[in-house]
Amino acid sequence: MKTKWRRSQPAGQRKIEQDTKTQTKVVADPIPMWIFLAKKAEIEPGKALVADLGGPKLAVFNVDGIFHALSNECGHQGGPLGEGKLEGFSVTCPW
Repeated sequence: MKTKWRRSQPAGQRKIEQDTKTQTKVVADPIPMWIFLAKKAEIEPGKALVADLGGPKLAVFNVDGIFHALSNECGHQGGPLGEGKLEGFSVTCPW
């Protein structure tokens, strides 16, 4: 018996499935959303801004005009990474 392979849906196309228990449609992938944090000029190159969006805080770094966001909480002791030392693409926890 031969196995038939189906192509996956093109990237960016949302897959909608029918939930048989509740008879509602479920979107299978997340819907992108943008949230305003700050103006570019507010985060100087080599510096960070800590943003509180109502959940875990984010540290947003400006590395030569390119912005990078990560959790503000350091994985080893929970220190505030937004207050850490930025060297290139690496940030050192201040604790």
